[in-house]
Amino acid sequence: MDDTTNEEINFSPLEAIPRQHALLREYCTGVEDRIKNSASETDALKLVDSLCRKFDSECESDVLQDGLRTYLSGLIRRYWSKNHDS
Repeated sequence: MDDTTNEEINFSPLEAIPRQHALLREYCTGVEDRIKNSASETDALKLVDSLCRKFDSECESDVLQDGLRTYLSGLIRRYWSKNHDS
C-alpha cells in the first residue's frame, strides 16, 4: 500500500470542480438563444463547433467536453431539425 498521506498530495480533483463549473456556466449561458436565433442551421453548427473547440482548450475533462457536445447537439436538433415545429 502507498504510504502517501493526504497532506503530501498537492492536488485534489475536487479543487477543479469550481473552475469546471465556472467554465460550463460561461459556455452555456445564453447559448440556447444563440443557437435558436442563428440565421441558419449552418451558422448554428459553426457556433457549436467554435464553442466546443474553445471549451476543449480550457477544460481537460473528456467527460465535460462530451457532455457539452451532447447538450449543444441536442439544442441543434431541437431548433434546427427538419421536423421542428416553430
